[in-house]
Amino acid sequence: MSVKYRPSPLLKCKCLTIKTSMERWDLPGIARLLQSSPYVETWVIDIISSGSIGSELKQLETIMH
Repeated sequence: MSVKYRPSPLLKCKCLTIKTSMERWDLPGIARLLQSSPYVETWVIDIISSGSIGSELKQLETIMH
């Protein structure tokens, strides 16, 4: 199975709030959402899990760059 990425429409919001458990499989979607949100000035992330997120945040940073 291969995954094909289609261009996402650009979001024009200035404030983006994401509620997530910050699992590994959430990261590509979060990165894609941020890439399609060039006007975001404030990003709020509400993590609903108490698990370790340090490595996941590093992976998100890697995906974004």
